[in-house]
Amino acid sequence: MKRRLWLLNVLLAVALVLLGHVLRQHWQEAHLREQKILRAKIPPAPPPPMPPRPMVQKLQPTSYLDVAQKVLFSRDRNPDVIPDPPKPPPPPPPVPPFPVAHGVMIWGGVPPAIILSMPGKGDQQVYRAGEKVGEFQIESIDDRQVVFSWNGKMFAKNISELEAAAPPLAAANQQQVVNTPPLAGDPLQTVSPRTGPGESTGDDKSRACDQNDPSPVGTVIDGYRKVAVSNPLAPSAHFCRWQSVN
Repeated sequence: MKRRLWLLNVLLAVALVLLGHVLRQHWQEAHLREQKILRAKIPPAPPPPMPPRPMVQKLQPTSYLDVAQKVLFSRDRNPDVIPDPPKPPPPPPPVPPFPVAHGVMIWGGVPPAIILSMPGKGDQQVYRAGEKVGEFQIESIDDRQVVFSWNGKMFAKNISELEAAAPPLAAANQQQVVNTPPLAGDPLQTVSPRTGPGESTGDDKSRACDQNDPSPVGTVIDGYRKVAVSNPLAPSAHFCRWQSVN
């Protein structure tokens, strides 16, 4: 029994020796690796390339506009120019007074003419289209109206409107016959003047007129207007006629 225990102890001792030897070898190898790592020289890594330096911009005067324009102590310092308010346009010149009509002459084959005079003047003249009277130029004439031009504007005036401003005709032409009953035994009879258009003058647009007709110039009866016409050869003499308004 003791022999076996002694053999067992011997085997255990041998095992311990072998185990210690193996542990010592592992420790030595580990120590060598550690020394090798510690003594190894690692080459340094190359430094990264330096970035290029930013370019320095030149100073520009315009970059300081805000500094010059937004001065806290002078708010009106800015480049905005305040223009003067526009002046109102001058008023248009007043239209001069229109001439006064004294009659119209319209005959076949002859350009129509009109007898005019300036306001406040007694001189009467015969005018046709294209001629100037005062500051106006006559553009067209017919039996109803006259078209004037002045300062680039057109004015259509009725002849009756122009005749309304005319001075009254001579008393002999404006006399009115008063119808009085005849006296008994009086051989003379007062003939009443014919009122309104008379007989045709050969033109469908005009009728004869009684010189003693009391109707004022411009009266319209049965589609005809009474028109006073002056004789260009004798301005003081007047006669009348009835002109169709259709």
